[in-house]
Amino acid sequence: MPRPSILVTDIIDRAAEETIGAGLRKFNEEQSRISDLRRLAVILQDPESQETLGGAIGRTSLGLLFLDLFFVPQTLRGVGLGTQILRLFEDEGRRAAAARRCSTRSVSRRRNFMRATDGPSSAKSPAIRPEPAASS
Repeated sequence: MPRPSILVTDIIDRAAEETIGAGLRKFNEEQSRISDLRRLAVILQDPESQETLGGAIGRTSLGLLFLDLFFVPQTLRGVGLGTQILRLFEDEGRRAAAARRCSTRSVSRRRNFMRATDGPSSAKSPAIRPEPAASS
């Protein structure tokens, strides 16, 4: 088989993203014997139009909570909506961890980072850690 080529691009093809994601999930499941990927979103909506205004998007996987995207419009900042969105996101991550018998860790450092930045952000934040195995 000829050596594959490597492409660096800022245009991410959906099929490429799906192939890479599926390969990573399969690898993680084989290594950990855990299959618990769950997408998660907390959406901030206009009450009349139901238009999405902002929110948080991420996932739980392998006992971790990943925050991929988080945004609150400038006009809605400073009234606690961001804190509420992150709290709901974290709470749902805890529920997923409880199903896997994991313990949670605060993401206050992530919240402080969010307050320090102005605008949308993308990062992963490990908020859930698997409990150590009980020793006999």
